[in-house]
Amino acid sequence: MHGRVAVFALESKSLLDRVFRFLNPTGIFVKGWSNGNSLKEFLGILPILQNRIQLLSSFEMPSIQLSLEESHGNLKTYTGSFQTPLSKLMDVPSEIKEVSFWIGLPNEIRATIIHLAGTGDHFLWRRKKFFAEPLLRRGIASVIIENPFYGTRKPPSQFRSRLHFVSDLMILGGCLTLESHALMRFIENEGFGFPGVTGVSMGGFMSSLAASSWPKPLPVIPCLSWTTASDVYTKGVLQKAVSWQILEKEKQHFISQVEDAERDIIERLDLEGCLHWILEKTTNVSKYSALVDPGMATVIIAEHDAYIPRSFTECLTTSVWKGSEARYIQSGHVSGILRHKNQFIIGIEDTVRRFELKYANG
Repeated sequence: MHGRVAVFALESKSLLDRVFRFLNPTGIFVKGWSNGNSLKEFLGILPILQNRIQLLSSFEMPSIQLSLEESHGNLKTYTGSFQTPLSKLMDVPSEIKEVSFWIGLPNEIRATIIHLAGTGDHFLWRRKKFFAEPLLRRGIASVIIENPFYGTRKPPSQFRSRLHFVSDLMILGGCLTLESHALMRFIENEGFGFPGVTGVSMGGFMSSLAASSWPKPLPVIPCLSWTTASDVYTKGVLQKAVSWQILEKEKQHFISQVEDAERDIIERLDLEGCLHWILEKTTNVSKYSALVDPGMATVIIAEHDAYIPRSFTECLTTSVWKGSEARYIQSGHVSGILRHKNQFIIGIEDTVRRFELKYANG
């Protein structure tokens, strides 16, 4: 009897993910593989993003403009902006060039955590309410950044979170890696405690890429994410949202964007194989620089996640980031986001405390 209950619970939690996807049928990659030569340009700078030494040598710190929003009691809040550092390396859409962010600071700052947005998390209010506010009460400051292709940085022709091109996903990741790096430097330079980075779902995955750019130990707390985006779009429930017919129609354009030596490989792959190949090449965390101290990472995993398949790729916590901590919640992806925010807050504070014990207080 108990076994049947367990199986039903697993299936029902994964079922919620599938039902949620069915009720939100927005397609992705609706215009194809690449906006002009964006994919080719991105592949040209990929070695810089994946190699911390190259990134540090080529990085140009942007000028960050900061304005006081309000000050009362134990709290000060600011709004800020700067130009995305990715625009120094490649052409990016004009709508995403300016980065806007919010920062909330308690009087006594233990750490400042950057929060990256999950899929569909447009604008900043959700992360302010559900993450920044409870963390501020714990003495932890927060920086909340607007994702490229989201909120104030969304192209007018884009419907909701419906990325037009596969290359948009890569540009989004490249932007957030460099923008987070700039904000980590800013946090450190301004004396706002030590920096850290977190996010849920897509934001969790992007936090893993951003953390790879930092040349020092830092707290990183990816929630409901994993090692690569390749399986998310080819094996998880998002597979049905991919505009496969359009990608098929544009396949020759995709082939033209990759290096000559790789075209023979691409031409032998089916369509799903092509998407898996390019996402493995550009998003697998194992291809990016390792964390300086993986022990400062806490990875929060939903046991019954239908969005994030884990069985097809190497383990983030035992293989890629050996020594990191894995925490499991008994839920699917959607129910995890809706019901387990407190577990994410606890994970962030515990990781900050672990960093304090090892580095900040010694």
